[in-house]
Amino acid sequence: MLELRQKFLDQTQEYRNVILAAFDARLCAIKDSCIEAISSVAGLSETHGPNEVLQQCHRMLIPGGRLYCFEHIISGKDWHKLPEDVRLKWEAQTPQMLSGYAKTIESNGFQIARHETKDGRIVKHDEGSLASDAWRFGNRHDSRLRWNM
Repeated sequence: MLELRQKFLDQTQEYRNVILAAFDARLCAIKDSCIEAISSVAGLSETHGPNEVLQQCHRMLIPGGRLYCFEHIISGKDWHKLPEDVRLKWEAQTPQMLSGYAKTIESNGFQIARHETKDGRIVKHDEGSLASDAWRFGNRHDSRLRWNM
């Protein structure tokens, strides 16, 4: 997927100064204050350390830089269809999934400029660990996509 997106950017004249990279933000070796924008898809919900990820993003961004986070949020109705042991696993890994990411984002130095929830998107079983768990137990995982920046 990353290669396809980079190829698209390389072929358009409009985005000549864009480079895509995928890596564990908790372990990155990018210098401080050198990136204008960071985009993350499920980077908070799929990690055991969302605070560390956000701290690294804050460190790498230039003053006034932007962080775009797209996170899958499972509805309360679908959440309660999951077996208790699966719910406990996800509550332990990412408690923000139920309470929202706003406090976590703000406590790591970011101001939320815009927040939207898009309803009605079905997350496929191969789009993340929670989606895989939901499908494994017969739940379609009628998820919502949340956007923070």
